[in-house]
Amino acid sequence: MKVSSILSLSVKNIFLKKFAYLKVLAGFFFAFLIIFIVLFYSGSLSIAYKTYENNNADCLHYYIGKDVSAEEELEIRAFPQVKSIWAFENVSFANNSVINLQIGGSAFEIAERSFYEILISPKSDYMICENDEIYFTAQTGENVILYGTQIKKHGDIVISEDVLDNLGITEREELLGKEISFSGELWAADGEEGYIYNESGIICGISNEKLGRYSVSASVFGFLPDGVPAAATYVELKSFTGNEDFFAKMDAMFGEQVMHTFVGSGILDDMKIVEGQEMLCNRFLSIICTVLIAVIAIYVASNQYYLLLKNSVFYGILKANGVSNREVFLMHTFELAITLIVALIIAFGASVGLFFVIKELFYSLMSIDLIFPAGAAVASFFGFFAACAALAVLITLFIYVKILKKPPVRLLRK
Repeated sequence: MKVSSILSLSVKNIFLKKFAYLKVLAGFFFAFLIIFIVLFYSGSLSIAYKTYENNNADCLHYYIGKDVSAEEELEIRAFPQVKSIWAFENVSFANNSVINLQIGGSAFEIAERSFYEILISPKSDYMICENDEIYFTAQTGENVILYGTQIKKHGDIVISEDVLDNLGITEREELLGKEISFSGELWAADGEEGYIYNESGIICGISNEKLGRYSVSASVFGFLPDGVPAAATYVELKSFTGNEDFFAKMDAMFGEQVMHTFVGSGILDDMKIVEGQEMLCNRFLSIICTVLIAVIAIYVASNQYYLLLKNSVFYGILKANGVSNREVFLMHTFELAITLIVALIIAFGASVGLFFVIKELFYSLMSIDLIFPAGAAVASFFGFFAACAALAVLITLFIYVKILKKPPVRLLRK
């Protein structure tokens, strides 16, 4: 008998035994529906958590209103939650102060109060906050440094692209390695006169003009002189959650004497909800899905066993008419596989629709946009497609050993 003939006969058998196969289809439909929803929801939560974290990474700092000592720095870095440290000082020029700027021997004057420098402490791991850079890239899809590199040593200067635009300087890469110097009157302390500030170095990089809109705003970046303390320290954390012991240590270390706070405390609750839902799917619901599919597989196997035990005469007649054991095996395998795959396709379509309903509810309640995990969805569909075929073979193999391989005379006695 040709495979096409076996397949055609299998389809006819499904309709002849429609009530039995409807039970199989319904059982696996609900199992696949639950599993797909859990997979889609869990996958989307992982994406949503990382996306939400990146889009709020500018808040993923612990602010300390002073330059931490070497001992404090060691204690802070010992925490596994700590990603990096950024310590800095702002240099703001007085209103209407004229900044005298020289780049590669060419002199310019800037009469803008917006020109200021950020001086980075040598204990900083990056030119700007590591999480601010993640936030900037998430918002713009662009790099912080457009040309050259970030500052790495004393004497390095990074100048912002918007300063060059304001000066009408169209050169970019040609400026790298050129000398730069600038001076202007700084803000005066209470009761004191302002004084002239001078800075010079070598241009090592040009920063993105959008940096000031999305992250750290600075006309130029440089290094603090040795021995000069930073005004503040940002401790960059790896995640919004799981930092309770670190926060307790900061309270014990700085108390009320120093201003210190977690910048992202306002969105902690949302992050905990998303993370909690993800953990629920990964740890608890995945186990339930595994148990569910196992129970239904056992139920289908036993259901098919008793069904064929009562209706074995049909297969006895087929075998008496020359149908081989192999062909009988394939026939029943096709019957089960077709039923399981139909259940899989219907469940997949229904679960995609339900996911987008959940997505709308999640967004309306928490303003967090779940993203459909298309790659995981396609992979899981074809994975379960293969699993359906394998399960059909295994169940048929069990029934074949118990019933179908018996000689026609034994089957016709039932």
